[in-house]
Amino acid sequence: MTTSVHASAIVDDDTRPGDSNGGRTELDACGGVTFLHYEAFAATAPRWLDTFAQLHDAGTDAICVSHVSDGRANRHIVTAADTPTDAPLAPALRTAIAEAQTLLDHWPDGHDLLWRADGGKPDLATSDDFVILRPLLHGDFRVVLFGAGHVGRAVVSALQPLVDRIIWCDSRPEEFPDLPAGNVKCETGDPFAIIDAQPAGTCYLVMTHNHSLDMVLTEAVLQRRDADYCGLIGSAAKRKRFERLLLDEGLNAADLARLTCPIGVPGIHSKQPAAIAVSVAAELLQVREQRRSAERDRPRAMSVVAARSNR
Repeated sequence: MTTSVHASAIVDDDTRPGDSNGGRTELDACGGVTFLHYEAFAATAPRWLDTFAQLHDAGTDAICVSHVSDGRANRHIVTAADTPTDAPLAPALRTAIAEAQTLLDHWPDGHDLLWRADGGKPDLATSDDFVILRPLLHGDFRVVLFGAGHVGRAVVSALQPLVDRIIWCDSRPEEFPDLPAGNVKCETGDPFAIIDAQPAGTCYLVMTHNHSLDMVLTEAVLQRRDADYCGLIGSAAKRKRFERLLLDEGLNAADLARLTCPIGVPGIHSKQPAAIAVSVAAELLQVREQRRSAERDRPRAMSVVAARSNR
């Protein structure tokens, strides 16, 4: 059996096949052949990459659509705020832009997609005309955390390098520490409006300075019935007390089954904020892995062309 695998890299617009820094090459690979379509950066990063970086820092989801034809790549960056462009574009690029717009909210895979307007698979060994859709998505694993006390600060510190976005909520702005720019957004506004604004699959942690506030926030999250995780800080006794109150408010046993309280992986009993943070981070990583496993088992909306086998 001979296997041929496609690979692509982020590329610069000005490199063409035949140049020493770009084109298509054939590489030996473990009992097969790898055809690598590639281009190289010049000394200065291209403008589209700067735009991608700005969108990343702003927490804006985007898709970079690259039409590769005759070794040259033409690109367009798609965001939810885009309006149709009147710029002259190749038909394949224009159609791919429209397709990317529909995929922003339900990207079928966490990786780049090779795409053709007719739904076919590019002939990776010989094709010089195909489209790469490259996602920059921030909403894949999102955590909303209520409470900026000492435990909340420790949890945010532990989660920041692990999740795509953290929305950190507390009505007391002075409680938020200085944080580096990145994936943490501090909110002091209406917490219920923040809950209402989140996409399905969001994870929530409730650990405010007020038990009554914990109660109503937990109720609001559970009423959505689409959270991947609803964690409430506290003991088993606190859970029982809250369950009685939540049932009185009209929630049912299935709603309560979605509540995690106490929070954190089993076997860690320390009350130190850092220990709680590590335990909670580990539990949320388990949630993420369960989600990824479920996504792998679902049929994909588009075909991801990663490898082609010839027998």
